Amino acid sequence: VSNSRQPGTMPMSTRRQSAFIVLGAVLIMSVMAASARQVRYWKNSETLFVHATRVTDNNTVAHYILGALFDSQGKTDEASYQFTRAIEDDPGNIKARCGLGYILCNQGNLDEAADQYQAVLRFVPGSAKAHFGLAEVLMKQRKFGEAMAEYSLTLQSDPGIAEAHYQLAALSSMKGDVSSAISHLQEAVRLDPDWPLPLNNLAWML
Repeated sequence: VSNSRQPGTMPMSTRRQSAFIVLGAVLIMSVMAASARQVRYWKNSETLFVHATRVTDNNTVAHYILGALFDSQGKTDEASYQFTRAIEDDPGNIKARCGLGYILCNQGNLDEAADQYQAVLRFVPGSAKAHFGLAEVLMKQRKFGEAMAEYSLTLQSDPGIAEAHYQLAALSSMKGDVSSAISHLQEAVRLDPDWPLPLNNLAWML
């Protein structure tokens, strides 16, 4: 049997190799195209999580992260919307509830803010963040006795919150309890030595 081949034809091994090269090139081009699409979504956190909320249902985590991101940028309307969506998808998303409560409190929607913090406490009794947020609402409502109780509950759950000590110092001073006020200011200074307000107030009281 002759091993000769027709002029102008490639050996079988060469044709197979060429086919693999072409197939490999096509696959690489396909991957590059897909990667190019994904780069648009990964270019920043906002783009990524907006995309996640569009392609998935009930994505409470993505909505919460977008809410926190918008809140850090001062986009409170967008943040409120995302926190609300996160809560709709998962009523037990306590981070989203606290985030929404904080915005509502700053906007003066105090009853609605209180509702969010109270909901958190139903899910997680003793939540320091919720007790502190509720105390801030009560302070704005000038319900000082109730606010004092909430700040105290905050510190029972987390003694390391300097802001709660600072507020308790102010409330204690209003009641004429100078000793407690000084004690709370000293603790606030210990926890946050670079915070000027408790430093100034402590110096003044001493």
